[in-house]
Amino acid sequence: PACASGSLTRRLASRGARVVGWDGSPNAIAHARHLLASELHVELDERSVPDHWPEAPFDLVVLSDFLYYLPRERIIDVAALSAQTAGLDGTIVGCHWRGSAHDFLVDGGDAVHAVLADVLGVPQVSYLDGQHVIDIWIR
Repeated sequence: PACASGSLTRRLASRGARVVGWDGSPNAIAHARHLLASELHVELDERSVPDHWPEAPFDLVVLSDFLYYLPRERIIDVAALSAQTAGLDGTIVGCHWRGSAHDFLVDGGDAVHAVLADVLGVPQVSYLDGQHVIDIWIR
């Protein structure tokens, strides 16, 4: 979800047999489609989460740098959908900036990851520095 212009999606495309990227911005999806035009196993679509969510199970769900733009209750929805989509054997990765901005609906990555942990449980791997928080939940 929230693949933006596709730079991370491009990196994931080199590792996955099927990669799905969504974003609510038509400009971001247009840029991602241009960037990933030669990657036939990458599906890109203009959709916003959590209102739209892929139904197929995935080995990996990446939640990167977007959840602070959602209210807490929507972050809970995204976490629950991620758990459902990752199934019993999947991995969920959360990576968010720890700072704050005027348009964040929750106060930065630490607050986002606290909500994720409430829904997903304690992460198996965590990394924290002055700029970012990264948590990994292995189902």
